[in-house]
Amino acid sequence: MPEGHTIHRTARDHARTLAGGPVRVTSPQGRFAAGAATLDGAFLRGIDAWGKHLFYRFEPDLTLHVHLGLYGKFWPWTPPPAATHRQVRLRLEGKAHGYDLTGPSTLPRSIRARDAVGRLLSTAAAPDPRARRPWPARDLAVAATFCVTGVREAEAVGLDVGSLQGEPGARRLEVVGKGRKVRPVPIDPSLDTVLGRYLDERRAMALDGDDLDHPSTPLFVDVRGRRLTVDQIRYLIERLYVRAGIRAQVPAGALVHALRHTFATSALEAGADVVELQELLGHASLETTRRYLSATAQGLRHVIQGHPSQAAVRAALADRPADAAGDVADR
Repeated sequence: MPEGHTIHRTARDHARTLAGGPVRVTSPQGRFAAGAATLDGAFLRGIDAWGKHLFYRFEPDLTLHVHLGLYGKFWPWTPPPAATHRQVRLRLEGKAHGYDLTGPSTLPRSIRARDAVGRLLSTAAAPDPRARRPWPARDLAVAATFCVTGVREAEAVGLDVGSLQGEPGARRLEVVGKGRKVRPVPIDPSLDTVLGRYLDERRAMALDGDDLDHPSTPLFVDVRGRRLTVDQIRYLIERLYVRAGIRAQVPAGALVHALRHTFATSALEAGADVVELQELLGHASLETTRRYLSATAQGLRHVIQGHPSQAAVRAALADRPADAAGDVADR
């Protein structure tokens, strides 16, 4: 899934090479043929980027909306278009440049190292020997929140002390997601305990200006009491990967997001409903969540193969030789 800076670079490149003239718009795959026909040959005024969305503004008053988080990436080419092995959902062709939009090239990227979450959390609970001021209670709170709630890194950064809501046994995090939409994410008593111990330790540290009784006080802070940034969280999680010995098993380019993918695939493998998972992850589209079904298919096959009942089936086969089945067939 492209990051924000990649989206804006794509918008600039397309505006430079396509805007200011007519653009051929087709859908070789056929999925968007009707919409492409409406735009085909229209004059492209400009392109805007917002989040993971691109908006192509055509004359007289038409807009092409591309969500790259769902529909993959653009591949540039020089006319005439060459044959391609990819499934081209949308083709944009200007006078001297063209771009093919293909579907997502990879499934959600989860960590497949054995007991990755357990190793990560046990590492977080121990002081980092390289840190000038190690804070394992904070590190464990941050890592555990990612592992058992599936929140995005930006959502974790935005959590406040007041985001923790509910009575003991029915606690939840009020998470502010994309579009400023708030969703409740239930938290288990174990995570509640981890967060509680972190906050108790933080209160005892008496950090400057750290008012834990105020709901807008940041939930995750550095040793000076300042809200953790996305870059700080990425560094923290990557250090944990390295210390836990699983950095090589983390998909390239995923880092913190790999914990979200791991949470989602593990939840499905444990029997979670895809609609419930959509609500937990804050996906606007069910199609986004359904991508995890494909990612878990191979893992589910391994679960079936390793299920204890399989041993009973194999034992029954051993007790009943193949020629016995032939005897039945002959009767």
